[in-house]
Amino acid sequence: MTDGTDYVGNPIFELGFVVPKRMISGREVELATEAGPRTMYLSYIGDAYLGISAYNSRMSSETLLSGELKLTNGDTAITRNPRPVVVFAKDAYSDTFISVDHIPAAWPSRIMVQNKPEWVDQIRAILDDSASPDYRVVGPGENGLPEDWVLFDDVQVLRAGDPMLTVNDNFSGLVPRLVPAVTLSGGLRIPGDVDRFSALRPPQITVTSDADDPLSLECEWRNPHSFKLMSTKLSAPRVPPFQVSLEGSDLMRDNKTLKPNDYTLVLKAGRTVKQRLEFRVRDSSFYITQRSLGYEGEMVHVRRNLCGPSRPPRWTSCRTSTCRVPSTTWTRWRWRLSHWTSRSPRSRGGTRPRVSCTRSAAMNYPHPRAHPA
Repeated sequence: MTDGTDYVGNPIFELGFVVPKRMISGREVELATEAGPRTMYLSYIGDAYLGISAYNSRMSSETLLSGELKLTNGDTAITRNPRPVVVFAKDAYSDTFISVDHIPAAWPSRIMVQNKPEWVDQIRAILDDSASPDYRVVGPGENGLPEDWVLFDDVQVLRAGDPMLTVNDNFSGLVPRLVPAVTLSGGLRIPGDVDRFSALRPPQITVTSDADDPLSLECEWRNPHSFKLMSTKLSAPRVPPFQVSLEGSDLMRDNKTLKPNDYTLVLKAGRTVKQRLEFRVRDSSFYITQRSLGYEGEMVHVRRNLCGPSRPPRWTSCRTSTCRVPSTTWTRWRWRLSHWTSRSPRSRGGTRPRVSCTRSAAMNYPHPRAHPA
């Protein structure tokens, strides 16, 4: 499921089907239909899936949800059976929602259910007991949905909830598999193989667990100048689930943005470490190159000392004139100045010209005053 727009710009939900890349070879598959097999070519969805939309496969969304799909790729056959409740989890690398068996904890998710009043009310009760109250309901036929389906959007489950509400097997996918864990969601994620976030939009930290033991959260990082290990406590011992904000912590700068660095979140139960989660924060001071998209690290952009002698100026300008003097001409001027200063004024039989020092683009040079012709 992806977010799209119709021909007049209204937001719609587009459905399709995906296949893990490891299960097939190539991108050509055959879809079994009543009229015979139909050959289709799948597109890349993120870094782990191949897929195609229902529109491009000449299939309605209702058929995609309620029908049985059979795909073949050589000797490999893939079958999807229809389900009355479909759980989608957001894929971090493709910005799409892909169906899963169990809803993940503290992660953006969506739930589609057939438009039966008792089932819709049951899912409302489950989400009111175990999820964040910020979810919204999209009715049947709205925003491109099929007429017989209801969508629960912006769902974020925080705990397992009452087991009596999920006795029906159709709702078993709404029970997350919980362990003491810390999760990063939201924020502006920088594309690549390593989890990196923009310093302007930091991620949201959520702590979940299947037990009622209090957990604390700390953050560790290295000082970029002395490489000394630094740490701060983000949350005192609390009973999960809970969310932690980075505002007001030692990780923030005066302009309310995160300091670019490599951070490690440490989840503890007393003195026992339950989990260590690393994430990186970057801003424009880091070069995002093709090399940095892999596992070889990044290059830090360090502004060079503009007043040092390592870079001679290509152009120099006089303080009392707006003209620009090429470096070759300035080389001759500099030789004449050194010739003037090496000899006394009386030995030359004249007076020394007035010289002023102005700061050029790269270093300090003595500039002769420009006299009008």
